[in-house]
Amino acid sequence: MHRELTMFTAVTILMAAAAAHAGFRGPDGQAYTHIVIEKDAPDSVKLAASEMQQFIGRLCGVQLPIRNEATVGEGAIHLGHGLETESLPSDGFRIKTAPWALYIAGKDSRNPPPIGPRNPWRRTELYSDELKLAALQDQGTLCGVYAFLEDF
Repeated sequence: MHRELTMFTAVTILMAAAAAHAGFRGPDGQAYTHIVIEKDAPDSVKLAASEMQQFIGRLCGVQLPIRNEATVGEGAIHLGHGLETESLPSDGFRIKTAPWALYIAGKDSRNPPPIGPRNPWRRTELYSDELKLAALQDQGTLCGVYAFLEDF
């Protein structure tokens, strides 16, 4: 009995190590090696990249770096760019796979939160300094990342 338990434990550890080494793979079997966002990405897209990075790290044991450019010949997860988003509804998003790439892009606001006489609420009610998210603004890429993580 003790020998069987030891063998089971060893096999489990080897399978976990193999899964961690395999990293995060797309439907074509290509391993994704980094996350790409635009250099001037809105704060909601930066948060989406951080959330994706943390989740994949917990799931696969691989910390994907967040970059501003894709590396040729390596699989990349592109967030907030690469797909048409103008026709999407508020907080809408698109998810698409392509060879060497996963795209998640949504309708994202690049404007500062509305503050001033036209806004009846205080800034603290509309903006989270910790998350850098504002109410009443589009955050489609972040919604797309959460949907992807929940469904896939």
